[in-house]
Amino acid sequence: MNEMVATSHLETELKYEVRADIKLPVTLSGADSETEIERVGGSTETGLKHHSSSVYELAAHYYDTPQRELAKNGIALRLRSGGADEGWHLKRRVDARTQHETTWPYEEELPAGVSATVDEIISEASTRLEIIAAIKTTRTVHRISDSTGRIVAEICDDQVSTVDNSTGIKRVWREWEAELVETETGEVSEHLLKTLDGLLIEAGATPSLADSKIARAVGALLPGALKKSAPPATIAALTLLETADILQAESPGDPRIDRIRTIIERVRNMRG
Repeated sequence: MNEMVATSHLETELKYEVRADIKLPVTLSGADSETEIERVGGSTETGLKHHSSSVYELAAHYYDTPQRELAKNGIALRLRSGGADEGWHLKRRVDARTQHETTWPYEEELPAGVSATVDEIISEASTRLEIIAAIKTTRTVHRISDSTGRIVAEICDDQVSTVDNSTGIKRVWREWEAELVETETGEVSEHLLKTLDGLLIEAGATPSLADSKIARAVGALLPGALKKSAPPATIAALTLLETADILQAESPGDPRIDRIRTIIERVRNMRG
């Protein structure tokens, strides 16, 4: 077998909770692709416009050791099919909004390069890997371009369905992601992030309680918050989030789901 070449990049993204009834602003979704995207609260020119949209069906298996050593070290490993970047992805958390991602071309067996990279971080961990969750995502990608026509960001509207392999528990939710396209210099445009964040919040989204799909898929959010002695409002919100995700998987269309998600938004604003 020929050694597959790995590529690496920094992934900067913001994640959002979003109810089923909320729609993206028309200038982001492409419903109005001629109007320039404006900042919230003013008509300051941004030079940003909707460029194009695509829909992808993504299917991923996530891997970790039985002791969840990768997760404990801030690492996520998956094999994903579908989309423009299918293959093996190893993500390492840099900060709250940035991850370092290394990718290898798609292959059903664990590539030697992936094994070596995992073992460099955790000795012989590659020999203990198992599938911990399956995640399917229907992703609608809206690409945003600047005044020169260069694509600078992507807004992803994700319908997510997961199965926790250790418990069999299924979870379903919807989320938005605003991801910057990496520049040659690697610089992050704070103005661009602020513009997109303002538009999505104004549309009804709230910052996500989960920094990754896999943590949410295996029910790790609430235990993690408890371990960190998170504020009571955060604990309450995560408890409700878990309830809503499982209910949406068990009873799609149940009117209680959006009511619970609305309550979550209110609970998060509580003090204490």
